[in-house]
Amino acid sequence: MVIFRKGSKINLRPIEKSDVPKLVEWVNDEETTRYLSIYLPMNTFDEENWVESLSKNKSTDIVFGIESLKEKELIGNIGLHQINSVARKANLGIFIGEEEYRGKGYGTEAIKKVIEYAFLSVNLRKITLSVLSFNERAKKCYKKCGFQVEGVFKEGFFKEGEYVDEIFMSIFRKDWQKQ
Repeated sequence: MVIFRKGSKINLRPIEKSDVPKLVEWVNDEETTRYLSIYLPMNTFDEENWVESLSKNKSTDIVFGIESLKEKELIGNIGLHQINSVARKANLGIFIGEEEYRGKGYGTEAIKKVIEYAFLSVNLRKITLSVLSFNERAKKCYKKCGFQVEGVFKEGFFKEGEYVDEIFMSIFRKDWQKQ
C-alpha cells in the first residue's frame, strides 16, 4: 500500500477498492454510525461508487484511509470535505471503524496529521467540523487537537429517536501555528 503521511501510530493512505468490504461493514455497523450523519444502509455498490468518486472530486474532497502502523490494517478514514479554495476552508470528517482502536489516540493522531497537511500543503486557513452533543469522546479529541466551539445548532439533528444538538467547531491556521 502507498503511504501518504506517516505518524507514530498510524499511516494515512489512499482509500482503495480493496477497502470496500471493510467500509461496507463499518457504515452498516450501528455503533460506528451512532455518531455519524449516516442513517441509510449502504451496500457494496454504494461504497464502490463512493471510492470511485474520490479520484474525481479531489478539488473538493480529499479522503485518507487510517491504517494502524503496527498491524498495517485499515482502521478508519478521515477526510477534508467541501473544500472551498476561495474561502480556503474545508470540513473535517473522521471515524474509527475498528472498535478496538477507539479511544486510544489513533483518531487524534490522524486529525493532527490532516490538520498539518491541510494548512501546510493545501494552504487552507480554516477547518470546520460538527459533532453531536452526546459524542463526548469526539469532543474531547477535537479540543485536544485545537478545535474550538463556534456555535450550537439546537436540536439540529435527529438521532436514535430524538433531536440532539449539533456542535460546530473550527480551528484556524493562525491559532494552530501558535500551538
